[in-house]
Amino acid sequence: MEGQGTPGGMATEIEANSEIQAIADTVKPAVQEKLGRELQVYQAKSYCWQVVAGTNYFIKILTGPGDECIHVRVLVSLPHVERAITLHGIQEHKKSSDPLIYF
Repeated sequence: MEGQGTPGGMATEIEANSEIQAIADTVKPAVQEKLGRELQVYQAKSYCWQVVAGTNYFIKILTGPGDECIHVRVLVSLPHVERAITLHGIQEHKKSSDPLIYF
């Protein structure tokens, strides 16, 4: 895996791909519910991850004009867990230049 970090630590931020967009799309309804608004623009730009009991993905998502972004933390559970992908946090009012950090 590109950008690997130390066990339990966060990996280096890298450009998002179709797999990461699919993870982001899975939690989009929960993101919109938490934000209290519909997002017309919702494009994963970059991500990093942390291996825990599953994998935490920290995803930078373009949500508006210019470089308006949010950061989301999504847990992708181990395969035997019924709810495999869950939203665990959102940070609003971010720009594309803001680094992804643990939250």
